[in-house]
Amino acid sequence: MQSLIPQPKQIAASEGEPLRLNGEERWSLFMEQDDPRLEIHCRRAFPGMEYTCSRIEKGYLLIIRRLSEQETLQVVDGGQQALAVYEAQETQEAQETEEIQEVQIVYGALEVMGVQQKGLVISDVSSIPGEDETEPVGLAGRPQGYKLEVSAGRAEIYALDAAGLFYGLQTLVQLLGPDGVIPAVSIIDWPDTPMRAMNFDLRQTFSKTELLTNYLAEFARYKTNAILIEYEDKFPFRSHPEFAHPQHALSRSQLEELKRNAHEHFIEIIPLQQSFGHLEYVLRHEGWRHLRETEQSTGEICPSHPETFGLITTLLEEMIEAHPDSRYIHLGCDEVYSLCECERCKIEFGGVRERAFIAFLNRLIAFTAERGKQPIFWHDMLDKCPPEELAKLDQRSVAMIWIYNGPNIEAEVTSHANKFRALGIEVMGAPAVRSFDWAEHQNYPVLLNRTDNLLQWAETADKLDIGCVVATNWTGPFSLGVPYGIFETTWYPMLLHADLAWNRKADTATFIDRFLERFHGIDPVTGHNLLGNYRVEDYYDVIWKLMDEVREHKEEAELIAIMHDFEVATDRSRAIHKYAYRWELYRGDDAEWRSLHNNYTRNRRGREGVLPRMKAALERYQPSDMAEHFVKSRFYLHDYLERTLYQELGLNAIHPQADPTAMSLEDKIALMCVVGTPSTRAEPEFRGRMAQHRFGGIGIFPHNIESEQQTHALLAEVKNIARESGSPLPYYVSVDEEGGTLSKFKSFFPYVPGNRAAGLSEDPEAARLLGKIIGSELHSLGIPMNWAPVLDVNTNIDNPVVGVRSFGEDRQLVARFGRAYIQGMHEAGVAVTAKHFPGHGQVSGDSHIVLPECELTIEQLKEGPLLPFVEAIEAGADSIMMGHLVFPNIAESGGLPASLSPFFATELLRKQLGFTGVICTDDIEMGAIRKNFSPEEVGVLAVLAGNDMILMCHTPEFQSRVIAGILAAVRDGRINEEQIDESVHRIRQLYDQFRQYQAAAQPIPREQWEEAALKLARMTVKVSRDPQSLLPLNDSLKYLLILPQQEQLTQADNSGSAEIRLASLLKDEGLAVQTRYCAMKPEAEQIKSLVLQAADVDVVIQGTLNAHLFTGQLDLAEALAAVKPLLNLVLRNPYDDAALPQTAACILLCSTSDYSLRALVECMTASK
Repeated sequence: MQSLIPQPKQIAASEGEPLRLNGEERWSLFMEQDDPRLEIHCRRAFPGMEYTCSRIEKGYLLIIRRLSEQETLQVVDGGQQALAVYEAQETQEAQETEEIQEVQIVYGALEVMGVQQKGLVISDVSSIPGEDETEPVGLAGRPQGYKLEVSAGRAEIYALDAAGLFYGLQTLVQLLGPDGVIPAVSIIDWPDTPMRAMNFDLRQTFSKTELLTNYLAEFARYKTNAILIEYEDKFPFRSHPEFAHPQHALSRSQLEELKRNAHEHFIEIIPLQQSFGHLEYVLRHEGWRHLRETEQSTGEICPSHPETFGLITTLLEEMIEAHPDSRYIHLGCDEVYSLCECERCKIEFGGVRERAFIAFLNRLIAFTAERGKQPIFWHDMLDKCPPEELAKLDQRSVAMIWIYNGPNIEAEVTSHANKFRALGIEVMGAPAVRSFDWAEHQNYPVLLNRTDNLLQWAETADKLDIGCVVATNWTGPFSLGVPYGIFETTWYPMLLHADLAWNRKADTATFIDRFLERFHGIDPVTGHNLLGNYRVEDYYDVIWKLMDEVREHKEEAELIAIMHDFEVATDRSRAIHKYAYRWELYRGDDAEWRSLHNNYTRNRRGREGVLPRMKAALERYQPSDMAEHFVKSRFYLHDYLERTLYQELGLNAIHPQADPTAMSLEDKIALMCVVGTPSTRAEPEFRGRMAQHRFGGIGIFPHNIESEQQTHALLAEVKNIARESGSPLPYYVSVDEEGGTLSKFKSFFPYVPGNRAAGLSEDPEAARLLGKIIGSELHSLGIPMNWAPVLDVNTNIDNPVVGVRSFGEDRQLVARFGRAYIQGMHEAGVAVTAKHFPGHGQVSGDSHIVLPECELTIEQLKEGPLLPFVEAIEAGADSIMMGHLVFPNIAESGGLPASLSPFFATELLRKQLGFTGVICTDDIEMGAIRKNFSPEEVGVLAVLAGNDMILMCHTPEFQSRVIAGILAAVRDGRINEEQIDESVHRIRQLYDQFRQYQAAAQPIPREQWEEAALKLARMTVKVSRDPQSLLPLNDSLKYLLILPQQEQLTQADNSGSAEIRLASLLKDEGLAVQTRYCAMKPEAEQIKSLVLQAADVDVVIQGTLNAHLFTGQLDLAEALAAVKPLLNLVLRNPYDDAALPQTAACILLCSTSDYSLRALVECMTASK
């Protein structure tokens, strides 16, 4: 039989045959009250299986059984449904079987006849032996309980409530073997703890938002039904946006998805808003420092300050409003170390700490209770409270007792519980699955402490009848500092908590075997044959030894193995220090030096080996900067010793960096160059050039793309050429795949909206999703780099080359969206190039043709266009592309384009902004450069400016002349070869980064691309106005749809003349639509003709493409609005909206992608 977590209360294996699922079964769900969640989970558990859902008068019943021939022969009048009623008794099993079959036959016939099952009501349906007619044996008065019976032909789950049936289903799924066999078994089960909670602590390093959401489903599998979330600065505060983390705060849509998924899995969220202590994220702000209890108390707020209560209740109000379905709100209020220390508090509260604490806490309790929430507080500040002060505590609260260590949990908890209960105050309990444990650098929980704590709490909760127990899982001691460990290493103690919270008498001696089998797919016999005996506290010592046996959750096991390897490597530090001291005593002794040197070498090799593995593993789970923070916290001391002690001893002198001089000068220069091919395959001429120069990379353009199969073949050829010529792998292959108007692969991948459409959402999650979709597509092709995102702030609405490629006109929005886009791309395993530094959005020239001028000063640049690049650098941008534009008002640029200017690339980007990644030019074959510089000089200028890579992707002869010019400049001393070596080193680091991204990649699965694309598109549709109430469209009206004929407006636009496929989508919705097309620059005659055709319809729908530039479209709109109700669709730049008739309705789309049009139709017809 499969191992079960939690362990059921009553379980008995039956002697009969098991149930073998072979595709010939049906499940039938009977519900006292319709709960769509149960249908969802049953369908997920048994995909493809036929099913029915119906009503019964009491309880919830799931039956899985084989189809019988009778079901297809029975005929029942759908209007006169005579339903069989049977009564189950333990002594009448034969009668029970006969009667339930009769009911099932009726249902089968009803389904054949098309009867709506949802409306059906069946009285007293139960096949479970019971004490009376309504409640089966063992479940009376036990909410969330269930009874499960499995035999050869059927499986049945009965419960008194929906949650109970859900938990019975989880047990049934755990029993289901990979071969489709469910053993014959009888189980009666219920929870000992009504509220069984896990904990998300979002203060330090925490998991990616989509993983947090997914983990709720994992918790529910093990019958967890609550989650305590300490959001801190990751909550999307609206009242005080300065408190929301600029990068990692949840978006509103992410928060809603988290809540939706919790509800779907029967999990209640308990939001925690710190209200007294641990307010570092608030009080660090200059505008709120004055509310500190003392200047030194960085986390404690002064309860007597007149502004404090208003600030805290504002945050609580917002938290309460965001969680309308939560019964509780946690006020925090633990570890208020600085209390009653300021003069105001000493006077107001007489210097009595507990009096100050309770007075402020009571105000918070009243505030939250009046809003329908029951407030919870941590108990510790009242640990030694005098009885006369404690008696003043508001009884509407709940004390959550947290004790994480020590041998006397029962005695301590009992003392606290009795004290609070005597005052009429409810208590909850909180053990820890991860906490301080006097091990601040722990890489996974100190399991001996954690198992002991959980076991003691289970016994204590049982004796004291504590109804809610939370497994706290802290990421660190405070908001700042060293993180304890990684959430994904805590599954073992979390599921031990789940086991004990459900069944306080569960057999903990077998838990490690049950966990290894259930969570990792390791057969207990195999495990013990390999390692002998192990105990409940031995998990972290054995899992890395069983890696070859791991079948499930392999990445979590690998993460623990990596942390173990780190500990093994760094444990040698103690030996190094011992031998370093001995070397001080016995300098010159060869034996002492060898011992010191050998231990140092093993330590360093171990650290160097584990560091990239640790970073790659962590980036599967965390945003890259969080992963970086964790890695730095682990390696900081060792890095410091490398710079100090080890250098002083001369130990690290024997580990030189890789020497770029091993390459020829020609190869190093070629490595800095990115070229292209004119064909859809690697032609012989291209192969010859690649072999001759060993170029660093290749760019992919629309003319290289024909089909998915052809693209894979081309890329495979390119990589083979690179491998044969000795170039490093993974090879630098890149593409500017931006979505929207720059979508190279739209003929075979989802055609998604671009940046400006994402900007319409005003939610950075749209940009993250856009980056992840495109990154997933590139990852599937094996392309490691994207020349995106565009971070230009499009402040010039007449800009011909940026436009919808920008996220918008606001620098803050572009910065936030750029950061989110980079995160999404990295999650998918693809590197990014932010462009076009220092900002191309304020010019009116197209650098593909001319060299644009920007009139901004350096001060104006820093105040506006540079911000998105600053944010991108912080977000981990791998490369930054220089723009081809000149700044006549910035004398330091020397009149050179930014791409060729040492001031912009080296002084501003490299030195002032601190960018350490690869700097590359935009393509130097663009008109802006080619018309003004010779090939021989432009390469030299690009290198001298500080570019590491030079893009020249079209003309072989041009490329050869550029390389020759650089080579000559190095040889005659104009370029220092050390600068070439530095660029080569950065390029090699980028190659290493490619590997790390690919190792940690979590792309969207291909079967989910369309769903993700449509989700993105739905976020981007924006109704600007509807003064005539034209929406939703009415199928009784006639519509004239006028669409512009798309043209390729710039070389950075491959939307070309593609048809805007909107008409067929509208017709599919049953709308009467006539379709006409007009030029992007319609002349008077065409305008007149279209207005005349509008006479025969009720409403006109007009799409516009940059009507603010091509004003003939505006003239058409004015003429149409004068004769008919008009709905405008802004399909390209959003600036059309302000120029179009304000009396007309208007929807902004900023995209003509297929998914944008689908989302548009949903919006127009209210079909979703």
